[in-house]
Amino acid sequence: FTSSFTYSQNPDFDINKTNQGFEIYPDPVDNILYIEITNWDEKINYWANIYDMKGIKVATYDLRKDYKLSWIETEKILTGIYLIEVYSGNQILGTQKIIFE
Repeated sequence: FTSSFTYSQNPDFDINKTNQGFEIYPDPVDNILYIEITNWDEKINYWANIYDMKGIKVATYDLRKDYKLSWIETEKILTGIYLIEVYSGNQILGTQKIIFE
């Protein structure tokens, strides 16, 4: 039995920012994380999941429905590197790596 693996790097993929339709700031985060939905629609529910680097969900936040900019108080999240996924309705807008201090 023989096996081969070919690695090719996709220059368009960046784990630090693989999203469509939202901005997250600041990075690194101290106490408050801002999420701005680019093509916001008041008829759609938005939320975000935060995962540690082991893939364990550590938090879920409902985002504001009345305005495109939401903020999350993050003092309960431990210092470290996380992934945040932002959802619009039942679709994922994207994933971004973020550092919590």
